[in-house]
Amino acid sequence: MLLGAAVYGAALLRLGAVSAAELRLLPGGERMAARLRRWRLMP
Repeated sequence: MLLGAAVYGAALLRLGAVSAAELRLLPGGERMAARLRRWRLMP
């Protein structure tokens, strides 16, 4: 179940459902956005 949620979340990020600007508004979002960009999960 956890793997399915991770795959679903990655697909949502990759398709642009959550933008980097929105992610940066969260606490720790700047580091998270940079990491997701490095892993090529965020366009």
